[in-house]
Amino acid sequence: LHPDLMFLMFVLQRNKELEECIEIQRRQIKELEEKVG
Repeated sequence: LHPDLMFLMFVLQRNKELEECIEIQRRQIKELEEKVG
């Protein structure tokens, strides 16, 4: 694999992990709001 391609794949993988983290945080915030509200 070309180094640039490997880097791109790495970046995309990191992006996916970040999106999953954000999704989990959103869910936690929603649950908190429901408890408080």
